[in-house]
Amino acid sequence: MGTQADENYGLPRQRLGRLYDSDDYPSAVHGLFDVGYEFPSVEPPGYLLRVSPALYEEERTRVAARFEEAVRLAEEAFASELSDLVNHLGERLLPGADGTRKVFRDSAWATSGISSSGFAT
Repeated sequence: MGTQADENYGLPRQRLGRLYDSDDYPSAVHGLFDVGYEFPSVEPPGYLLRVSPALYEEERTRVAARFEEAVRLAEEAFASELSDLVNHLGERLLPGADGTRKVFRDSAWATSGISSSGFAT
């Protein structure tokens, strides 16, 4: 039995044939990737209030406006996604072109992302 890398790279090796180069496929990916994060300040610096109260208020207003815009964009995205889901499920409820009834399976709920267990029966 081969190594995990041999198993993972079998398909590329098979598909690429003589173009396959093992140097393009590392045997281990540990240490090749890094994930970083930071927590940016969401308030203007306190010294700004002492230096220039007007500038402090301007920055505070700017940050608040950016948060409001982010909320608005998220709400629009959620509303659009919900609209798409409702339209898709609505289409599934309409009869077919030949008038036959469509079968509405549990898989329609699964692919919609809506949990049917959340509804009272």
